[in-house]
Amino acid sequence: MQELPKYLRGYHKCTREEVLQLAALIYRVKFEDDKSYFPSIPKLLKELVPQDLVRQLSPDDWKRVKQQLESYARPGGGKPSLSSDMSAIQH
Repeated sequence: MQELPKYLRGYHKCTREEVLQLAALIYRVKFEDDKSYFPSIPKLLKELVPQDLVRQLSPDDWKRVKQQLESYARPGGGKPSLSSDMSAIQH
């Protein structure tokens, strides 16, 4: 989490797909499996996505983030281990 402020300021170059995956992971770290915050995602953008990319993402992109979060919340199957996600981010 120490790189999160730098990431949100846009210091790390990421593809659109990486930004969406990271937004889903950041949401999951902050709110775990609580879906009650889904309607608040537009207000939470500055906490999920680099400032320079907020305007570039379409509503369809946010639907993909929501779908990814929902797949993480399924019992057994789609829930990734945080350690594998973190190792992917570090490389």
